[in-house]
Amino acid sequence: YHLLAVILTFSDELKSNTCITLSEDKTCAIKLDTPNESDHRYALTTADPVFDGVHCWRVLLINPNKSWFMWAVSRKKSFGQYSYDTAWGISYGNQWFPWGFGLQNIKKTNMINLHHFRRTECEVDLLLDVDKKELRICVVGEKSKDK
Repeated sequence: YHLLAVILTFSDELKSNTCITLSEDKTCAIKLDTPNESDHRYALTTADPVFDGVHCWRVLLINPNKSWFMWAVSRKKSFGQYSYDTAWGISYGNQWFPWGFGLQNIKKTNMINLHHFRRTECEVDLLLDVDKKELRICVVGEKSKDK
């Protein structure tokens, strides 16, 4: 996607209080096993907010139980139990976000099947073009019209 890559670190303050641990000098966020695999947890990076231009982030996902996972961009803030209403992204359950009231009409998707994101391990690129108001997300090495 983009030639410039930066290794992001995760914030101690901007993450769920439970079920998330940071490792590898805070470059890895791990969702611990929970009784309900769909328990929503979040971890934000320490990166500065972006307001213009094109930005690309690559995320390594290690998810041995193939638990529910959401890839998204959002304001830099703490969340309650759910960020579905304000974060922009996807999950492998053919879900596009945000779910917020009034935002459904302005959100556009290519309506592809997202099940290829459900893996035990993969790299995912998030390409944000702020000027075009466009977010593209793909499994690295699998860019095609239907993925």
